[in-house]
Amino acid sequence: MTKTDEVPEIRRAVPALVALSLAVRPDWQETDLRSAIVAAATAGWEWPRVLVEVVRLLVDPDGSPRDLREASRDPLKPSRPPTPGTEVRGAELVRRAMAGEDAP
Repeated sequence: MTKTDEVPEIRRAVPALVALSLAVRPDWQETDLRSAIVAAATAGWEWPRVLVEVVRLLVDPDGSPRDLREASRDPLKPSRPPTPGTEVRGAELVRRAMAGEDAP
């Protein structure tokens, strides 16, 4: 794609996402997933965010539509778990900043 090309349209595809999700995760219930998608949309989530979150939950063995619903209820809750060690790296950066050192 060049700079003069138009940005491709990203379309909502709830039926396709539900079909993919149920094929990948037969343990999920269609009504639970559809209601979680509606809850996220009602909370103001744009389609790309819903899509990414559902796909992330699909590959999480402990993920479920309930997690999507809960994430859309609590806007302060991160939509994905932090990378392991984030708190250690963050604390080290704060210590360096307070000591006037440059970040690595």
